[in-house]
Amino acid sequence: MIEKIDSHFSSIERTLFGKDKLFEGPIKIAMPGALANHFLIPKMKTFLNEYPKIEIQFLTGPEVVNLLKRDADMAIRLVRPNTKELIIKKIGSISLNLYGHRDYISEQKRQKKQINEFPFIGLFDSSTSELEQKVIQQLKFEPNYQMRSHAWSSVYVAVANQCGIGILPDIVAQQNSNLLPLSENLSKSVMPLWLVIHPDVYNNNRVKVFIDFFSKLMEVKELILSTL
Repeated sequence: MIEKIDSHFSSIERTLFGKDKLFEGPIKIAMPGALANHFLIPKMKTFLNEYPKIEIQFLTGPEVVNLLKRDADMAIRLVRPNTKELIIKKIGSISLNLYGHRDYISEQKRQKKQINEFPFIGLFDSSTSELEQKVIQQLKFEPNYQMRSHAWSSVYVAVANQCGIGILPDIVAQQNSNLLPLSENLSKSVMPLWLVIHPDVYNNNRVKVFIDFFSKLMEVKELILSTL
């Protein structure tokens, strides 16, 4: 009974939110922290200047939010959900590579170390995607783990601060000119990026302008990567 009441109120809340035509107020967006912190947020100035009354609230924790209960207004996910009630659209893709800081690579090579001997920064097995497992297999060596995390954001910070080498999304690593790809021979497998949103929420005006903004960023990103 309580669940039915909660579901009813969530439905009313979503419907009212979807009918909001104002370009002001909050948008709750769940997405991977690395993508938010090291790709999207550095590019948000233009959007925030154009819509100064919209408040972007990022949810970047490991928890999978419940969009039916409006834990978030939308989600950007690496794994396609199966929930039938939601709108699910491919909004872009990401690829991975092995990266290291240019100074750190030089230091390790001066010590006459091979790449397979470099300290490795990675994710816990439970947080490692199929694509990342594939990249590790292609490296042809057993990573020398010296630090692990549940988040790419932590891997990025560690690699950028010369703690070791690690596998990162290209669109994240390429924001830092000091990070260099270490494997030219990896086949460029890509991981789709999914926009997930409830149909009731989709028509909210501030949600629509954000989706348009993010979609264009991903289009530019894919155009740049296709020329590299």
